[in-house]
Parts: sequence; C-alpha cells; structure tokens
Amino acid sequence: MSVAARFEIHYSQFLDPHGNVVAPLPGFARDAGKLAALYRWMVLMRAYDAKAIALQRTGQIGTFASLLGHEAFNAGIGSAMAKDDVFLATYRENGV
Repeated sequence: MSVAARFEIHYSQFLDPHGNVVAPLPGFARDAGKLAALYRWMVLMRAYDAKAIALQRTGQIGTFASLLGHEAFNAGIGSAMAKDDVFLATYRENGV
C-alpha cells in the first residue's frame, strides 16, 4: 500500500491551564486594551445568542443558528477586517 500524503498539525500553547504565560505572546495579545475589546465583543455575542435562542424557542423569531462556541473567531475576523473588506456570512458568522 502506498502513502498518498503525510501531514503534521503543529500545536502552539501560550498559556498554561492557570493562565500563566508559557511562550512569547503574539503581537495582538500584548495590547491589554485590544484583548479587553475583543473579550467584550465575545460577551456581547454570547448575550445576543442567548436572547435570540429564547426568542426562537418561544416562536417570536424564525430559524436561528446559534453561534455558541464560535464567539472568538467571529470577534477575531470582525476585528481584522478593513473598511473596504467584504464578508459573506453563512450559518454561524452573525457575530462578525
């Protein structure tokens, strides 16, 4: 049997389970104000999601795809976009 492909997944860890820094942080993570803003957006998305799910379950809105657990990448994509960028949301990207 021949091997069609081989690959590796590199693992990066910046914080230990207790929140201590174990490797140099990426550039964006050195700015505490930027991190706080990203965290704020993630918390707002979580609150929005909870409200929308409650409205859906009581029949007040139609189908809603929850973004629970996707808050970080939604905040990251949204914060990295330039004014002239175009983003086409599909299923769970309403936080962007």
